[in-house]
Amino acid sequence: MAGNSINPTIATPSSNSTRQARRLYIGSIPLGITSETMVTFFNSELQTRGLCQSVGEPVVCAQVNSERHFAFIELRSVEETTATLSLDGINCLGSTLRIRRPRDYFPPGTNPSVHPVGHLNANAIFLTGIPTNLSEQNLCRLLSAYGTLRSFSMLRVSPFVF
Repeated sequence: MAGNSINPTIATPSSNSTRQARRLYIGSIPLGITSETMVTFFNSELQTRGLCQSVGEPVVCAQVNSERHFAFIELRSVEETTATLSLDGINCLGSTLRIRRPRDYFPPGTNPSVHPVGHLNANAIFLTGIPTNLSEQNLCRLLSAYGTLRSFSMLRVSPFVF
């Protein structure tokens, strides 16, 4: 069908591998803004400022949390995502937006959850599903009941990171 085009960045398997690097956290969003308005706003700003890598709309989708005044946007390329960071502090419908990488973003080659098999410590344990109200100090105290802790590291991940 001539005239109809599908954005290939949404369906290709390689795009899934870069999804984390193509997402941005948008804080201090205006009250009542919709996902559609967010996508339209960023597409317009990126095109107006010449930050697009190619023809078309760089923002693929947006997820808005109106109650907590934040959103996540996903762009079609890693390069356009990085360029969008330069819009930090832009005014949108009277609100100054904060544009950041999501908390779960790790630059390529620095993902702490990926370890070569030869570097795993056989004396280490990994715990998940720990209640969010349990402090590091209380968790250390609880684990110390089973033996001496040689080292301790606690990574908290927000339940609202998409």
